[in-house]
Amino acid sequence: MATNWIAGITVGKDGRLRPLVQGGPIPRTPALADLAPELGLPGGLRRKASFPLHELRPGSTSEYLEGLDLGHLCADGQPTYEASCSLGTLVIPAQLLVMTTLGMNHQLRHNLLSVHAPGFLGTAIAGPDYLDVVPTPHRMDKLPIEAPQVLNRLEWLLTYPSAQAAWGSVYRRALAGQFDMSMPKAHVETAVSGHFVNGKFLVTKLMVMKLLPREAPAEFAEHLAKSEFVFNDMLHRRPTHGKAAAPSREERVASARGPGPLTDEEWLRVEPLLTATANPRYPGAPRRHTMRETVNVILLKVGTPYSWLKMPVERELVQSANVLLSKLKRRGVWEQIVAALA
Repeated sequence: MATNWIAGITVGKDGRLRPLVQGGPIPRTPALADLAPELGLPGGLRRKASFPLHELRPGSTSEYLEGLDLGHLCADGQPTYEASCSLGTLVIPAQLLVMTTLGMNHQLRHNLLSVHAPGFLGTAIAGPDYLDVVPTPHRMDKLPIEAPQVLNRLEWLLTYPSAQAAWGSVYRRALAGQFDMSMPKAHVETAVSGHFVNGKFLVTKLMVMKLLPREAPAEFAEHLAKSEFVFNDMLHRRPTHGKAAAPSREERVASARGPGPLTDEEWLRVEPLLTATANPRYPGAPRRHTMRETVNVILLKVGTPYSWLKMPVERELVQSANVLLSKLKRRGVWEQIVAALA
């Protein structure tokens, strides 16, 4: 799988602005619509994260790339942003923010770098009890606005001032050679994939599930604009084929503290609960891994849609963690651990 990293903006043979993409041996200049809303890096953890877009702070693109062993890629073509959430600190490239927030649909991405981009969305028409979106430029003829997710995206972009400004800012910033946008005033719920490096979660894939505006709508939409936009309802779906079932309440509570290992303070609260359940008459075989390491794997697993077999940990430790979790649940100890970590 090739890395698709936007290293800058260049002018194509047709005169259009195009992204300069790195990842393979030769840089290429595809249309923006050719790129997926991910970097193409395999593996990593998948988590849910919620944060306000307008409170993102600048991060270091060089540190982000070096943390993913991609230091050979150009760090000047796009900035990275940091967000605080239940996982800790997320580091997200502008590429993922732009393409998932503004350009989920193929046609929307295709036109983000167009000279017509700032006014390309069309006209919003308010009726007595509805809000509709009518694309006006002829190149938007094939835009499938009947799809609920696309219609939601267009309604948000057209009815909230900072969202429309964010759309137009992509083209203006591209003229300066950088892929970026001004951040709209909105809170987002997302699914992120990436890697923990040096205490930060480096995001390599981002999917916006739900968006809640944090500003007043345009005047024409004051009584019609939505206060919540669902861009992807997969947040509430949990496929079972090849994956674990939906997590229990205890798993959701435990995962809320984040996937990081137990701190010394937390371990002091958890260790007595584990010791009290041990049977001194049957100590079992000597352990290759400590109980603390095993509990850390459980905390990494709970609340995710992945099966135990897909955990990024050696097989023997995963098996030990699976067995231990079942035992703790049968004895009612897991609920006590969850309460101790709350």
